[in-house]
Formats: sequence, structure tokens, C-alpha cells
Amino acid sequence: MEYHEFSCGCKFPIIGYFPDGKPRIDLNPTVKNIPVNCQRTWDMLGRGDTFGVFQLESNQCAGFSKKLKPSTLGHLAALVSIIRPGVIECIEDGKNMTNHYIDRKNGLEPVKYFHPALENSLKNTYGIAIYQENVLQISRDIAGFSLQEADLLRKCLTGDTLVKTKNGKITINELKIGDEILTLDNKYTKVINKFDNGIQEVVELEVEYIAQKFSGGYLDIAKKTTNIKCTLNHKFLCQNNELYTVSDMINGGLFSFNIQCNSPSPNGKIISITLLGKERVYDIEVDHPDHIYYANDLATHNSIGKKNTELMAKCKTMFAEGCKKKNIVSEDEAIQIFDWVEKAQRYQFNAAHGFCYAANAYISAYLKCHFPRIFYTSYLYYAKDQQKPHEEIRKLVKDAKLTGVEILGPSLLHLYQHFTLFGKDIRFGFADIKGIGENAYRKLSSVLKQYTKTTGKNLENIGWNEFLIYISQKIGSGTNMILFQSGAMSYLGLTRTRLCFEYELFNRLTDLEQLYIAKEMTNQSISNKKLGDIIKILIDHDIPNVRRKAIVEGIIQMANNPPYNMEDSPEWIARTETNLFGVSLTCSGLENKAEDATHTCIDYLNGPCQCSIALSLDEVKEHITKSGKNKGKKMAFMTASDLTGKLECVIFPEEYAQFEPYIFAGNNILALGMSSRDNSSFIIKNVKQI
Repeated sequence: MEYHEFSCGCKFPIIGYFPDGKPRIDLNPTVKNIPVNCQRTWDMLGRGDTFGVFQLESNQCAGFSKKLKPSTLGHLAALVSIIRPGVIECIEDGKNMTNHYIDRKNGLEPVKYFHPALENSLKNTYGIAIYQENVLQISRDIAGFSLQEADLLRKCLTGDTLVKTKNGKITINELKIGDEILTLDNKYTKVINKFDNGIQEVVELEVEYIAQKFSGGYLDIAKKTTNIKCTLNHKFLCQNNELYTVSDMINGGLFSFNIQCNSPSPNGKIISITLLGKERVYDIEVDHPDHIYYANDLATHNSIGKKNTELMAKCKTMFAEGCKKKNIVSEDEAIQIFDWVEKAQRYQFNAAHGFCYAANAYISAYLKCHFPRIFYTSYLYYAKDQQKPHEEIRKLVKDAKLTGVEILGPSLLHLYQHFTLFGKDIRFGFADIKGIGENAYRKLSSVLKQYTKTTGKNLENIGWNEFLIYISQKIGSGTNMILFQSGAMSYLGLTRTRLCFEYELFNRLTDLEQLYIAKEMTNQSISNKKLGDIIKILIDHDIPNVRRKAIVEGIIQMANNPPYNMEDSPEWIARTETNLFGVSLTCSGLENKAEDATHTCIDYLNGPCQCSIALSLDEVKEHITKSGKNKGKKMAFMTASDLTGKLECVIFPEEYAQFEPYIFAGNNILALGMSSRDNSSFIIKNVKQI
């Protein structure tokens, strides 16, 4: 059997060849079928090149991946577990648990155990109880718990469901009749009943949503996750303001449902579901017509109380008694360990989740590393399902450029509905352009197919005049203008500005005048005619209305002598493409303004140094410093780009105070700067407006 081998040594069976001679390989991307020891993939993750990698897409996750430098699935499982809010926000010895784990793994901090007896349970996680399973093992090792007793401990340590009152969040166990909690209309409504529904089978949903938080006077918006336990008949408010039970969602395709959240972006995406067994369930009734309130930030009809105080006390006694029997730790040490374990539950994650996420993260990283064109085509294709599709497209296009993958604009010669890989090229789909969509694409496709079928011509043999006279009038004016502005007809060799100009001029003619031209031009060669000469046949036809004749003569004069330049400026193309695609594919708008730039983004990334780069600021996030000589002052983190790729940039307080007027999303600047110590960011020292 023949194999296709990559430079890293990975190889796959060849099952045939494409017409161009390139091999077709047999690829079934699971952790069983791809090498999990591919150094090329681990190196990519260690560089922080994680955009599009499952669970690791954000800049923050990329930074942690670069710091951790995972080299095994175990490291990757830990990474997706320690980047969660609970771990990041849990501070011990002046450092969050995320950085404790990273530093211990990299040998920058000694591995310490709360007690030597915990080493067996925690040696694989560097002394940190990352997983709930760590707690199970601790209880078995030093307290002699059975599997059932250990699982009982895990359940009673799980965090409480929270509802929001005017005085802050409280647990459902703490909630009393008469308390006011946040309901769907963002008002506080009284709880009029609270029912103990006894012990029932429950599941746990994990939901990802957009959360907001004020930090230092500034609004911080980021992806977060929340977990909630519920019964299968538990109802959530989902898309289209419809109530669905968990059973409804499972039967209808769980991951296609979005639960409404108390957040800037109200749709929460379900990312996992786990069967937990039997637990106590509470039902809350609020004095609200919709009977909907927020629990753990999710719009819900009922919820459950999770932590049982009596059960917790029972587990603590069982733990102490078990430790006494095993006689590995003293009674005081047993209580200290239990209290430490209880404290650690704030950030613990389920190991099964962690390793499943790690497997998916590795698979997506492997595909990005070895099959980048297929990877980006797939991600771009499904960008349409994101809450902000064109923002997702922009990020993917910028990231693709860093790996040498080019995304080409739409072309009528390649009439794809959505992003499609054709040979080496990824083509923009017409339905992915702002202002076209599915229906307009279908109409455009139908009109073109009908015309080519009727005339027997291929699209590449249809010139501009023929398109203008015989095809454009069957397509909506909005769609036509988007075709011209997007560059979809640039293969004709005419500027986008001229196409728009001549189309608008031709549409100043009446329907009868356009029909007359179409009829008269049927048996004539019009490919080389100028628009003014074509319209002139109306004058030759002798228009009887003197006023109308003067209007037509004016149109001819404008066609022959346009009132403005017919060339396309790079700035105009960049603005137009950004508006239509979410990103400029052809120009950056910096082409004529970068004379003083010494490097492009890709030049800098290939060899970080002190240099000046012409940049377009894509995202700007202000931050208030919390320590040091500039405590309380503003600085900014930025994502910036040019046509070659993107950079993560930072400008510190002293420079930000000087150049703040130039630092805003959408602005073009010439930035003088240098690399940060770890080469993760471009530090801006000077800014010029361009």
C-alpha cells in the first residue's frame, strides 16, 4: 500500500489520485487514527497558535497554551480544565491556580502537597486537585471510602445553583419565600412558593455564553461557561422565546438549541450534558406571568438545590472516621484535608470532560497543522452559524494568512453558495456576503443558469455590456451593486467603480428604452462598444419627447466623460470589502500610506525585532493597571493587522496617555515598537496617524 508522508513523519494510506495528480488519502480523524505524539502539532500548540482549536480559541487561552507548552493529552486535558473562570479566579499565595499548575509543570515552582499523604492522588496534576476524580482518589486513599461513598462526597461538594437578588447572588437552598430574584424582564420579582420535590434523577448541562464584568471602570466581555443541574423535564427558555425541556432538546438535537442567558448576547450554547444520578430537586414559583427567572444566569422554569448541608456534615464525619481507621493522617490533619478539598471544589472539573475536550482539541489542532486548507474551509463554512458570522470570518481569514492560506473573494465564474475549497483556493461564498443571503443567491444562480442555457454561452464568454443589458435587469439592484463592489466580476478587466457607475447610468433609462436597446443589440457585436455608443441608438431612433431626449443626451455625455475617477483606490476597496465580507481580502487600505514602515506583520512574526509596521486596529481593549508605578492608569491590548496577517499588540500607560486619540478600532496607524520578552506581543512605543 502507498502512503502519503508529512515532514513530521505522520503518514496516511493513499486511496487514489485527483485529476491533478495529487493523492487522496484515507483520513478518519479520531485519537485512535491519528498520531497523538506528533511533535509538529504539539509545537503549534506550544506557540499559542490555537485559533480554531476546540476550547482554546480565545487570546487568553492561546496565551496559557503558549505558557504551558502541552506535550501530552494529559497536559491538554489539564489545560482545558484550568482555563475556566473558577480556576483563574482562585488565588493562593498571590497567584491563581492556573499559573500554579503551569509553573509547576514547567519546573518554575516546586511541586507541593497539602499533605504528603495526597501525593498518590495528586502527583499527575502537580499537587493540585484539578479534577473531581482527584477528590475521589483522596477519599479512597486516606479515608478508605468505597466508590459509592467517594461519589457521594463528590456530589455534596458540587457548587450551588445561584439566583440573583438585590443584595447579590444566593443559593436556592438559602432562598426563602418572599425573597425577590431576577426574572426575565430584568426586574426583581417575589418568590411565592418553594417546593421540595424530593430525590430525582438529574443531569448536568454545561452552557457557554457571553458574560460581562466591570473591571476598573471598564466593561470586560468574554466567553464563559456555567453548569446547572436539572431533571429531564426541566424547562429552559430557548431561541424564538420557546420553552423546551431537556428531553425535548435531546430528542431535537441537543447542540442545536440555544438557552437564553442573562448576558449581552442572550444565546447560550450547550456544550455538554452529563447524567449524574439521583439528587434532591427544588421547584421555585415566582410572581411573574412567565414564571421564568435566572438560575446560574440561565433563563429557567425550575431548578434544583445542590449542596445539602446535612449531607455535607455526614460526609465530613465519614471522612474523619475513615481517616482514623486507615491511620495515615491524624484527626486534625483529616479535618484540614477535608476543608482543603471543600475549598478546592470552587475550581474542580470533571476529568472525563477534560479528556474528551482534550481529544477534540488535539484533533482540531492536528487538522489545522496538517490540513490547513480543509480546516479553514470547514470553519469558514460554518461561520454562518455563529452569533457574529462576519466577525468570525474576519478572525479566520487573518489567522489563515499567518499559515500561508489565502482566501479569495467571490467570483461569478465560481458561483459557490458558501465557502468552498477548489484546488488550492478557498473561495468566498455568495450567500456569506452581507446583503445577499440564501434567497438572493438562489435567484442569482437561477438567472445565470437560465441565461447560459438559453444562449449556449459560458459565463467567461459573456462580456460586461451583455451582462448589463440582458442579465442585470433580472437581478435586484442591491445584489447587482454587491456583485460589482465585491469584485465578483473583476475577471472582466473593468474597475469596480466603473461597473457601479455604468450600471447606475443604464438604470436611469426607462424600461422601454432598455428593452429597445436590448432588441436592437441582439444581432450586433456589443463586446467592444462603449456604453455611450450603445445608448446613442436611442437618439438615432429619434426620441419624440424633447425633454426626455435632453436627459438621454446627458446620460450619454456622462458615460463618455465620467465626472469622477473610474479607478479603484485601495482604501475604497478595503472599506467596501470589510463592509461586505467582514474583512478586506484584496487590499488593507495601507498600501499608499506605509512608506515609512520597515516590516509587515508576517515579516515581524518571522523574526521579532524593533521595527515600524503599518497597522489597521481591529480590536482595542482598555485595561486599568492594578499594581506598580502606573497603578490605576489606562493601557490597552490590541489585535492589529495588515494584508499579510495579524499581531497581538500592547501599549503601556505612559505611551497610551500620549497616543490614546489614535488608539481605536478601525484606525490605521504606523506603530514603532518591539517584541515582548516572550515574543507573545508587539509592544508599541510610538504611534503616527496614517
